Amino acid sequence: MSNGTLASFLFGESKLNWHCRKQIALGIARGLLYLHEDCSSQIIHCDIKPENVLLDDTFTARIAEFGLAKLLRTDQTRTITAIRGTRGYVAPEWFKALPITVKVDVYSYGILLLEIICCRKNFEAEATNENEMILADWAYDCYNQRKLHLLLDSDEEAMDDMRKMEKCVMTALWCIQQDPSLMMFGSKVRDLNKFLEQTYESAEKCLKTNYYGIKQMSKALIRLLQKSDSPKMVNVSSNIGRLKLLTHQKARDELGDVEGLTEEKVDKVVEEFLTDAKENLVETNGWPINFSAYNVSKAALNAYTRVLAKNHPNIAINAVGPGYTSTDLNFNLGGHSVEEGAKGPVKLALSPEGGPSGLYFDQLEVSSF
Repeated sequence: MSNGTLASFLFGESKLNWHCRKQIALGIARGLLYLHEDCSSQIIHCDIKPENVLLDDTFTARIAEFGLAKLLRTDQTRTITAIRGTRGYVAPEWFKALPITVKVDVYSYGILLLEIICCRKNFEAEATNENEMILADWAYDCYNQRKLHLLLDSDEEAMDDMRKMEKCVMTALWCIQQDPSLMMFGSKVRDLNKFLEQTYESAEKCLKTNYYGIKQMSKALIRLLQKSDSPKMVNVSSNIGRLKLLTHQKARDELGDVEGLTEEKVDKVVEEFLTDAKENLVETNGWPINFSAYNVSKAALNAYTRVLAKNHPNIAINAVGPGYTSTDLNFNLGGHSVEEGAKGPVKLALSPEGGPSGLYFDQLEVSSF
């Protein structure tokens, strides 16, 4: 191939631009999908890495070097074989004496995708910060901490396309799940963009569930709680809903005005967001780029919690963010177990009479809205 291997453009002096890297990543994924699902006999490559991806004169990616590949019979979906591949790209199941499936290629692709995003090797012993030595671990930390820009090393083109960049990182992290049963692979990946892309319908559904639904439930429960000797209400929210992450200045000012905050003002912010979502003006009008409906729904829920606490001083009403908890909804990418995530809400629910009200808790600690 006229342009040699992908490795020379990721780790050498001449770097490919972000758009080109995205197309290469997509091309490799299509190639793997063909090997895994469209061939008459399923093929497991067993050594997906930048050195085994060739680029033609238009930088179209071609998977090469099938010396370690495993051809499955038509009645096979898995096989037992000795460990194959290159250190850093080898899936965990190779080391656990588990049957090998196409998911070993998916794991390797996940590592490769992170290298494509960041233009660096999966392990760099010379990294000045030891937390950045292992790329997969560093990417996971940056994703959890909402600091994905740190992965880009001043790549302005990628920074201007953070929505797609975040989707790429999420895809990579799904691919390198330690438990193969949790991986995204094959035809599942075809629907990734549909899953991640926000439409007006998905935004409306999110607000109906996370804001309007909780409002209706709260109003129905208030009457019962007023008959209790120790009434409490705990709204499970998210740190994503904190005002510092709400990029729409007017909405942030409205929801942050504690003294003047009313249910009607919260509703108005939500309605304005949905109007912009319907007219495809979310990014143009300054709302958060990624997961904007979820961000707005949780910010609105937090504000509504304040309103409820002010209107019902005899009831301890608080909001709590359980932390990024592993669930089926986030493909088990969370950094906390379900048990860890439950500690904050349970502690508030069991707090003694006369406890705090109108506050936001980040897990077990009081935090800012």
